[in-house]
Amino acid sequence: MGYRIDMSPLLAILMVSTSVAWACKINWEKLPHKVPGFADKARPQGLTVFNGNLVLSNHFKDARYRRPSELIFLHQESFKVLKKLSFPEGFAHVGGLGSDQQFIYASDFGQRDILQIDVASSFKNNTLVFKRALSLEIAGASGLSVRNDLLAVSFYALPHRSPYFRDRFLQFYDLSTSKRVHFKGEIFSSNFSQGLAFVEVKDKVFLVESINSFSSVLRYWLTGLDSASDIIRTYAVNVSAKTIRHMRDDVLPSTMVEDLAFDGERTLYTTDEQDFHFYRGAVQERCSN
Repeated sequence: MGYRIDMSPLLAILMVSTSVAWACKINWEKLPHKVPGFADKARPQGLTVFNGNLVLSNHFKDARYRRPSELIFLHQESFKVLKKLSFPEGFAHVGGLGSDQQFIYASDFGQRDILQIDVASSFKNNTLVFKRALSLEIAGASGLSVRNDLLAVSFYALPHRSPYFRDRFLQFYDLSTSKRVHFKGEIFSSNFSQGLAFVEVKDKVFLVESINSFSSVLRYWLTGLDSASDIIRTYAVNVSAKTIRHMRDDVLPSTMVEDLAFDGERTLYTTDEQDFHFYRGAVQERCSN
């Protein structure tokens, strides 16, 4: 007498596994375009898209001369420099950039203040025009992203500098009230978080995080070089319910990834501060949370 095996539960598991495996997969390519200032070792840091242009910040920690960070506007396709503006003294390591339809927001690794940059006035006056949008609970912000009035902030946590940093953080703030917003859900540890980008696909909201994955932290601190591939981490976000859920981790063909920028359609951008190139990622349409 034969036995009949009901395959429906197994098929259901496989279907779920397949859908999760393909959820918000991003196909990355290294572009031939190098970041501005690479010849002087001005390292790329923050990145966002504003009014159809890429906006980049950098710092001169390893350059021939030290000075405040720059805010650089670039054509999204040709990467041609359209405008350069300088941050004020004290903002030498602007690592996070985010934007909405009105302003660009910037964070500096050594500061708690989030700056709100008036782009139109800055272009008109040929100098950076800004005000303080809010003050974070701690310094060390490395990545920013804005969706409506919601500001997401990641922190570049360095455990060996404890107690200044004990672990990495991912926080949310309401820009209209300047108050912290608490989301429910597990946020995975990643001690070298670098960038964030809200991505919306078919009315679903995701938060994508870029993470340095060092083969040797000591080697990096001694030489500024590393060889390990970096990580792109994707969370599903329900803004109204204030929940966040981890979906997947992927390998990024970069060894020193920085901040992320989303163009509002299907494309993500990032930079690598070791090879000084731009990277472009295509978000697949089969995106589900």
